Amino acid sequence: MNIKISKNPNIFYLIHSKKGPKELKLIAENLTKKHLDILFFENNTWKRLESKIDQKIFLKFRASFNLLLVSNKEELASQKAFLSVWKQYFNRNVKVIKKILEIEKRLTDTKNKKILNTDIFLVIKHDKSELGAWFSYSKNKKFIVIEIPIDHMPKNEDLFPCAILLHEFFHLLIKENKELWKTVYALRKEMPIFEELLISSFMPEGYLSQAYLGTEALKYNSEPKSLVDQRRFIANKMFDYAKNYVENNKKIDKKYLNKLMQF
Repeated sequence: MNIKISKNPNIFYLIHSKKGPKELKLIAENLTKKHLDILFFENNTWKRLESKIDQKIFLKFRASFNLLLVSNKEELASQKAFLSVWKQYFNRNVKVIKKILEIEKRLTDTKNKKILNTDIFLVIKHDKSELGAWFSYSKNKKFIVIEIPIDHMPKNEDLFPCAILLHEFFHLLIKENKELWKTVYALRKEMPIFEELLISSFMPEGYLSQAYLGTEALKYNSEPKSLVDQRRFIANKMFDYAKNYVENNKKIDKKYLNKLMQF
């Protein structure tokens, strides 16, 4: 796997977490909201960013950014060491991740042999909540970001973080199959969270995660209101259907999608 410890976003973590100028924090917040993906381009990052924002703001921010690099070498080294532990964790579990990726490829009917080479960036999360993740999919670059709270160490027996990573891979694979993506996109117009629920019926809350990673069935609300509750609810309701598709090497089809829409 192509796991990387991302420097630029982790500097942004320092900006948010340290007592610095309010103006600097506001600039950083604005940049992360509008141009976060640029920070994960390893080549010409600053040129890309310069073309997107006001020149004075850009120069001021870059100067502050470089100052933080110099004045926080020890903390950045500590962050890198912490994230290296997580990099080792994911690499130790690459065998099971590859096995499940093959199942996800069958489910989505994709033949992408290089999917495992997708860049996976590890970053420090601004708050101390649970581990999170997101992805970016474009013509220029596809990547996954794993956001890790600074006090959250991996446990060898806990494979739920692998399930979170595989959930993001599932998003990328759906978009690789143009016909499947076209159908899912249309259903998203009726139900904006449809794609999330579809993937959650397999991973990380659903059958695929429980059967192949040994994750626990999560408690759910019978009248779900939050996205988390809705994902757990769907994973429970679709459990037997997901099992049928996984164990019988079926592809996600309209029958499966329509069944999900019923709940």
